[in-house]
Amino acid sequence: MKPAAPKAKITFRHNILPVWFGLMAFGGILGLLNAQWIIAQADYRFAPKVTIAEINRAIAAKAPNDNFEVMIPAIKVDAPIVIEPSYTAWKIQLDLRKGVVHFGNTAMPGQVGNVVIFGHSSGQLWAPGDYKFVFTLLNKLHNGDFIFIDYKGTRYIYRMTSSEVIQPTLASSSPRATRN
Repeated sequence: MKPAAPKAKITFRHNILPVWFGLMAFGGILGLLNAQWIIAQADYRFAPKVTIAEINRAIAAKAPNDNFEVMIPAIKVDAPIVIEPSYTAWKIQLDLRKGVVHFGNTAMPGQVGNVVIFGHSSGQLWAPGDYKFVFTLLNKLHNGDFIFIDYKGTRYIYRMTSSEVIQPTLASSSPRATRN
């Protein structure tokens, strides 16, 4: 019978320090990739809450203009709306760099029908565009929050009454997604 092998000593330098450095590097990389989301969540959490009176004063101070833009004061969104009449994915992706996008041939503000506007809620820090995190806090909206859309010199005021999460589907299963 062979003698038992001596037990390896657990040392901080050889056993704990590499794991600690690995976890810190992982956390640092994760933090860098999600920095915009983390900053937005912290800002929302710790910023003073805005009252309806303050929102009304701020919006009234900014007169409607001929630009097509969306403002959601509750989550500090103020972004241009780009009209993209096509359903071509690469055109929409390019337009998302310039703001949020009015989808296809859906209704415009003031018309009968649904106005469909979408934008990014997350993205890569290195990706081009100034609006890749514009809707990061969209899930923080509550019933009663206001959404303002300026279109052709008129301000349209929407009040949130409900929300619904729509799960993504494959483009081939949606007839609208395949139109050009």
